[in-house]
Amino acid sequence: MNLNKLIQDIKPHAIIILAFFLVGYIYYKETFNGKIHKEDDVTQGLLKGSELKKYTDEDGNFPGWTNSIFSGMPSTLIKGKPSGNYLKSYNYLTPVSGTSFPFRILFLSFIGFYILMNAFKVKPLYGALAAIAYGFATYSISSVEAAHYTKVEAMALMPAILASLHWLFNGRYFLGGITLAFNMGMQVYYFHYQITFYTIICLLVMGLYYLFALIKEGKTKQLLIATLISVISVGAGVSSNITKIITTSKFADNTMRGGNDMAKVDTSYNQKETGKNGLNRDYAFDWSYGKAETFTLLIPGFYGGSSAEPITEKSKFYEATEGRYDQAPLYFGDLTFTSGPIYIGAIIVFLFFMGMVVVKDNIKWPLLIITIISFILGWGKHFPLVNNFLFDHLPYFNKFRTPMMAFCIAQVTMPLVGFLGIKTLYENWKLSKAAKAKADTQTSLKLDDEKIWKQITYTFYIVGGFCLLMALMGPSFMELEGAVDKEYKAGGSGNIIPILKEDRASLLKKDCLRSFIFIAAVFIYMFTGTSNES
Repeated sequence: MNLNKLIQDIKPHAIIILAFFLVGYIYYKETFNGKIHKEDDVTQGLLKGSELKKYTDEDGNFPGWTNSIFSGMPSTLIKGKPSGNYLKSYNYLTPVSGTSFPFRILFLSFIGFYILMNAFKVKPLYGALAAIAYGFATYSISSVEAAHYTKVEAMALMPAILASLHWLFNGRYFLGGITLAFNMGMQVYYFHYQITFYTIICLLVMGLYYLFALIKEGKTKQLLIATLISVISVGAGVSSNITKIITTSKFADNTMRGGNDMAKVDTSYNQKETGKNGLNRDYAFDWSYGKAETFTLLIPGFYGGSSAEPITEKSKFYEATEGRYDQAPLYFGDLTFTSGPIYIGAIIVFLFFMGMVVVKDNIKWPLLIITIISFILGWGKHFPLVNNFLFDHLPYFNKFRTPMMAFCIAQVTMPLVGFLGIKTLYENWKLSKAAKAKADTQTSLKLDDEKIWKQITYTFYIVGGFCLLMALMGPSFMELEGAVDKEYKAGGSGNIIPILKEDRASLLKKDCLRSFIFIAAVFIYMFTGTSNES
């Protein structure tokens, strides 16, 4: 083994991992200075487990029951015994195990997506930028804000799992098999089975793509080997958490997710939260993202931002309330309330559509299918044709709440397709540069370049043009009034709605213009950059 070559190969990745650490440190600097992130869910868990801790400290034995919740219940999912799973101690976060949860989760998100970029052979610098974009997607950040730590940890492993599958079906059996087992084991260990459920959907769709692709290429042996290893690896990863899975399954059968005993014996029995075999559909679909709200992936303020959106002195609501509030209920979507929109990034959305037109690899099609599946599942009750059927017939689907969580899939696939597009442009530029001395090839490449840039320009006109149009005329297209306003009317405060609508219109135009500026800046940079270097 050539040691110098190994060092040179590792060097860029080591620098990037260090950069991830620095970015995370800067963002969560206060947690390194002794401050603690507000953790409502964690605090509730500690309070619920206080009786168990007290008993264990005094008696020395861990009790299997607690009287501090409801009329008493098993303690299994409140505060369990220390796990003997080695994945807990030896994983991606081991080097930073002494840091705060928010920092660790952001760092893991960076690492998980960077692994995916490496699996698809994206240039390290571009892969790092993609990973940072993924880590700072607002659904991850807002989930950390709510202390939904295990959810974001499981989300962070989703791209790494897809990377392992890609390696595996591209002939890198050892690397793909080992990392698939490890990453799957880590995700299941993080104990958020709804994210794992979505991950399995991704694996199945991508698996079907690899199946047809390898059959078409006549690589039956490679297909059989990869399929066998993938089944063994996923099984090994899941089995490493088998005790936790069995315990949780038994526990769930006796909770609202296992169905209502009254409904099982009396079909006319109706209860808001639970049905016969699981959650009640209306209850489970409460947090469904509106179809039109999907535009928040591109424009964060498309539906008013959050239920407590920060405002300035220029706000009409601020003026009307004489400065008593620095936040306003500007959100006007279908959710009961929200701490913020699902915003993947204007640049990422633009790159996604660009990638769909310039990437020649057929892998973009299953990634598009997965993205669409993500939207359909996330729309929940707003797409009843599919989701009602799945809720009634797909195993385990009726155990989950918050359909909008499915947008975590698009959070992976959209930047992936976008940076595959960047990779395509970079490789095309390298070919053009290498072929300058060959007139025939250069003519062919020039024609290819012209075709690609025509496609990118049209993409800019569509995506950027939509943002600009909404910045100029958006408020005239939208009602700017939602479910929360009905409560104001019912409470006799309907006079505040016109004021809120003015602020919503202002936010919409401002965010649309900002998204347009971001997209235009990237488009101009790419165009001028390649023109100057070609």
